[in-house]
Amino acid sequence: MHQLNSNLSSSRSRETYSWYPRNELFVKGIIEDVFDDFLQYSFCGADKLFDLKRGFDFLDDELELLFPLEDSWKEPVSHIDKLVRGYTAEGEDVYFLVHYYAGDNPRPELSERVFNYFFKVWDFYGEMPTSVLFTGGKNNDIYPCGFAQKYLGSKMDFEFNSYNVLAQSRHKLKKSNNSFAKVLLIVKTALESPENIEDEQLLRLKLNLTRHLLSKQIPERKMAALITFLRYYQRFHNTDMNGAFEAAIMKLLTEE
Repeated sequence: MHQLNSNLSSSRSRETYSWYPRNELFVKGIIEDVFDDFLQYSFCGADKLFDLKRGFDFLDDELELLFPLEDSWKEPVSHIDKLVRGYTAEGEDVYFLVHYYAGDNPRPELSERVFNYFFKVWDFYGEMPTSVLFTGGKNNDIYPCGFAQKYLGSKMDFEFNSYNVLAQSRHKLKKSNNSFAKVLLIVKTALESPENIEDEQLLRLKLNLTRHLLSKQIPERKMAALITFLRYYQRFHNTDMNGAFEAAIMKLLTEE
């Protein structure tokens, strides 16, 4: 338990969680902490397809070279993009493009955006990546999964992995010991809560989620990252409530 307390303190001080103003960028940070679980959640048989123990390279700088911020962030948007290098079970490089869109109604350009990232990464590395888009908007019926074009006999049909957070089963998310499933559970709970939720009600929601997390068999490092994510993802209107949440977390940890 002392180690978990230490990990929580370390996670609080990390830049990833301390200053980003938008919730979707907290998602960008937590993905690195639980990327092996992300793969296991997104790909059936991931533990046989990939060498999950070898680790991953998060290629944010390389991706920024391909897509400079001034080009991909021309206006305030609700999406994040990550490029990750991992390894197949046979030891070969494999590239993952992870996209998260937090808007309620994905724009038509979103599918084209996923394709452009796919094509540029393939062209740059000479290796075909796999793309995963998950959307966190409140319309769970809309989540693009492909991009098609045709012109004068030429045709292109690009499909990619895609799912919506709200469409995921709450029962299955709660039952799972997968850390990324818990990320989705936190996001889903936030999306389903009223926009004008009162701080006292939000505190109860966060503490219920904390108790749920502590009841699961999750490694301490990932547990600390998840609780930190929960702490900052949906914020209180009154910042004084942060202290109440911190104190309640410490009390729960001492009860474990």
